[in-house]
Amino acid sequence: MRVIGGQIGQFVQRKRAEERVQYLAAHDALTGLPNRVMFAELLNHEIKAAQRYKRTFAVMFIDLDRFKFVNDTLGHEAGDKLLQEIAARFKACLRASDVVARLGGDEFVVLLQEARNQEDVASVARKLLAAAMKPVSVMGQECRVTASIGICMHPGVAQDEPTLMKNADIAMYLAKEQGKNNFQFFSEDIKTRSLARLTLESSPAPRAWSATSSRCTTRPSSTSGRKPSPAWRRCCAGSTPSSAWCRRRSSSRSPRKPG
Repeated sequence: MRVIGGQIGQFVQRKRAEERVQYLAAHDALTGLPNRVMFAELLNHEIKAAQRYKRTFAVMFIDLDRFKFVNDTLGHEAGDKLLQEIAARFKACLRASDVVARLGGDEFVVLLQEARNQEDVASVARKLLAAAMKPVSVMGQECRVTASIGICMHPGVAQDEPTLMKNADIAMYLAKEQGKNNFQFFSEDIKTRSLARLTLESSPAPRAWSATSSRCTTRPSSTSGRKPSPAWRRCCAGSTPSSAWCRRRSSSRSPRKPG
């Protein structure tokens, strides 16, 4: 009987270990939320169901503003506790049928099922923004972060999981550009502007200008009576950026994802 009892105990332990491995493969170890892989599976399932039953849903891409500052200032342990608290708040804002997942770092994503219209989705987005900006007590310090949210509706221009995620991500960056702590819906106009910005930032003019700007910081005055030096003429000849790029010069210096 002892032998049988020992074998049963080993079987139970092995079964629990297997279940733990399966759980970790589909969930974020820090927050307990579904991870990127699990969310992709759930989103693909929802796409098929929505197409079959003519349902509408939304994907919301969420990035926390100022999280890096908190993490760098108070340390990774404080950053982890902050993420756990924000994850719990986001989950409390949603229905049982909705899904919130952590993609990694300070990025979350929400699948809002059976959303009737944009106003319903906007209402949920406002709840998420309000939840994020409430102060969090971490290691004796009161921390505040906000969130930027990008939203992509289905049905719409996106019909598959990668495109839905990409479009929601594009809309999230627009929310960042609009001052953070807000939400934006994806549209073709947003996509066009994002592609135009990417083209400008990848063009040779910004690179040429940055390489020579340190040598051309002072433009000679036309009223000073002095002629421009040959060095100034050589380094700036042909490197003047277009007016379109000049309007975006300040933004192109910033990293793609502020905050």
